[in-house]
Amino acid sequence: MWLSCENGREYPLHPLAVSREGDLVTGYLLVTGRGRGVHVRLIPMGSGYRYAGPGVWFDGMRQQAVLNWGRPDEVPCRVMQE
Repeated sequence: MWLSCENGREYPLHPLAVSREGDLVTGYLLVTGRGRGVHVRLIPMGSGYRYAGPGVWFDGMRQQAVLNWGRPDEVPCRVMQE
């Protein structure tokens, strides 16, 4: 699973826990070039989803997501699965 973003980059998302329905509950989002990941977890929303960790989060609905680093910048992304 990974985020394919409009900034031309892809950010791998390595699951740690998955629900019985197959939804990601917690994992590591690799946003640095050094192979270190940021631990993110699911935060329930009214509609859609949010995965958040220290200094980074992404919100979305189905395959569409927006990646944020706490700056005014947002990067539209698509959630990809093998």
